[in-house]
Amino acid sequence: MTSRPQREYPRTAEDRFAQMEAARRELIATALELDAAKAATRPHPDRWSPAEVLYHLHQAEGRITRALTAALSTGERHEPKSDDDLRAEWDRVSGVLRDREVKFSAPAPLNPEGAPPVDESVRLLGESRGALLELLRAHQPADLASVSMPHPATAIGMVSVLGWLTIVAGHDDRHREQILESV
Repeated sequence: MTSRPQREYPRTAEDRFAQMEAARRELIATALELDAAKAATRPHPDRWSPAEVLYHLHQAEGRITRALTAALSTGERHEPKSDDDLRAEWDRVSGVLRDREVKFSAPAPLNPEGAPPVDESVRLLGESRGALLELLRAHQPADLASVSMPHPATAIGMVSVLGWLTIVAGHDDRHREQILESV
């Protein structure tokens, strides 16, 4: 049984922003329900503690923001993806992220060594989300649909900037479920 909410196809960029924010609220609420000892404890030696999960998400969001900044600043654009293409991309990305049988390994820079306590990671998540939203809101939705960059996981592949909003929300959802499984 999954505790992850089934999200509907976001028809607009604002809908995608709303999904990112809903996923983040749910993640933080889940983490803040834990006492400090439980949040800092690894459920298994090769699995991250909830505090490490939050710190990993902060690190990943910072890396995504830097990559999207670079992609958007090149000036290179393709034809904006049509709604049908964006729907197909969303279906593909969402499906991969919802499938817990599909495993991902974080690259070394995103391993949460030295993770701070949950409350500090929540603060850091606010900073990284603020930077991401500032970048994205500085561009028109057509720009976000006309720039793409690859995800390191081949199962996800090439994704528009709008698709990266789905990845960010799905990443939060996926790790929220991981936290719920660990407690």
